[in-house]
Amino acid sequence: MKRNRIGSRCNAATTMVVDNDDLLMDLLVHLSVKDLLRYRAVNKRWKALISSSCFHALHCNNHRTRKQKQQPCLLITTDASTLFCVSLDSLQVRRLTLDYPLVRVIQACVGLVLLGCQQSIYERKAFMVYMVYNPSTGMSRVLPITQTLASVCGLCLVHDPSKSLFYEVVCVWSDHPDYRIEIFDSKTGNWTDINQKFVSSTRLKFWHGVYCNNGIYWINTTPRCFHLDLISRSFRKLGRIRLPTYMGEIPMNRRLISCNDHMFLFGLVYTGECFVYEFKEGNLCWINKYSFDHPSRSSYRMQGSIGGEMKEMWNVFFFKDSKLYIEKLSDSAVIKLEVDWIRDEGTGVSLPYQSYCQFFDSFAPV
Repeated sequence: MKRNRIGSRCNAATTMVVDNDDLLMDLLVHLSVKDLLRYRAVNKRWKALISSSCFHALHCNNHRTRKQKQQPCLLITTDASTLFCVSLDSLQVRRLTLDYPLVRVIQACVGLVLLGCQQSIYERKAFMVYMVYNPSTGMSRVLPITQTLASVCGLCLVHDPSKSLFYEVVCVWSDHPDYRIEIFDSKTGNWTDINQKFVSSTRLKFWHGVYCNNGIYWINTTPRCFHLDLISRSFRKLGRIRLPTYMGEIPMNRRLISCNDHMFLFGLVYTGECFVYEFKEGNLCWINKYSFDHPSRSSYRMQGSIGGEMKEMWNVFFFKDSKLYIEKLSDSAVIKLEVDWIRDEGTGVSLPYQSYCQFFDSFAPV
């Protein structure tokens, strides 16, 4: 009898939660995107609840807390229309295909990725289509480019789910020597000219912008470094920001990574040590954050890095014998994915690695 009473109380509590949208939403918001996509098939009510913009906003607002515990995912493009999504939590690989013969990663911001796609593999001078893509949900949106594609000299994706469900895309147009900046708002679907025109006798490129703390930094090895404040819409030249050296050595495979309003620089030097520097906006300088020994450097060539705020989040990856290897820098543990996932399933030909980015699973709409 006692067991029956306990069972009855549990069933009553379960019914109360399942029948209450607010309580159910409070539970579902902590689940992963992969689980939520599966739970949409429970019934029509669950599908409507999980697909609602209100739930997407709650799930994205909870993202900042989740991503401190969650490893980023790795998105790799090949010399084809195929993308591979690698989860560093589950070490599972998903094969993604878009309806374009050539796809390149331009930039990623939290859970969204900016892609450049071409209609033909023979037209490599300029991308024909730019799109914002969510690898977790498979949703995409083609950006309505209103000018000639040859005038685009840089695009940068801006998305902070803790502040807004919507994203922006900053585009720098060039009619040399004149430059101007427009911003696309995903909420309205329109471009806005921010009236920040400037002139440069040198041809400038703005393809490697990093979003950090309500602004975009374009940091180069030349004196031409720039910053765009997204609050005041003001654009300014910063001058030279010297990239740091490690123990007097010039690093190779340098990469800028933004996470939680912090900007990091990862590098690998020839002696095998890896380092992570953090950018301090007030002084426009770098401070040493982490350093790692890299004992297995002689057996392979590092292809890229993945990281974040915590030391345990930093990894490097490389290819060997058509397999992906991931090394955790905090404990030097090497993980090998046994599946020959970079080989084309139809021809068996190895697909060359082209570009990559890191992102976090998110329900962010496009």
